[in-house]
Amino acid sequence: MNHPELWQMHFSMYPEKARWALDYKRVPHIRHSLLPGPHAARLIPRLGQKAMPILRHEGNVLKNSAAVLDYVEQTWPDLPLYPEDPALREKALEIQKWFDEKIGPAVRCAGFYEMLPCTEYSARRIATGLSEWQQKLYVCAFPAVRAIMMLDMQINATVAEVGCELTQEAL
Repeated sequence: MNHPELWQMHFSMYPEKARWALDYKRVPHIRHSLLPGPHAARLIPRLGQKAMPILRHEGNVLKNSAAVLDYVEQTWPDLPLYPEDPALREKALEIQKWFDEKIGPAVRCAGFYEMLPCTEYSARRIATGLSEWQQKLYVCAFPAVRAIMMLDMQINATVAEVGCELTQEAL
């Protein structure tokens, strides 16, 4: 059997969910870690989108964390991710959807709104694990990356304020 391939960013909560699921189930897999910005040039032609995580396995391409978790659960059922009881399972899936679709994007925008203006800090946190010269290069490119991220994710003060409110609601 081929090992699944996980396309991810180190510094992202959605790929983190996929990593946790694969690790929890002890599924050997290959991780492709990409940096925000340059990742789009690699992913769009190859996999048709820039959002991650993406899991590729035996001809299947799963393109968001919920789809990845569902596939992992079906393909490797041992050590279940969700409760067996149907009502509890449904509740767990509702909570997952709420975090994925409402809370996650809001938290991400609020966090990035505060973090992205700090070029050195942001670039080095996002580029964690890369060599020193790669981190320095990313720091130099980061003003352009930051501008694209802010436009693409529609990060602004209003969205950040809503994100803070939703974060408090979630907690």
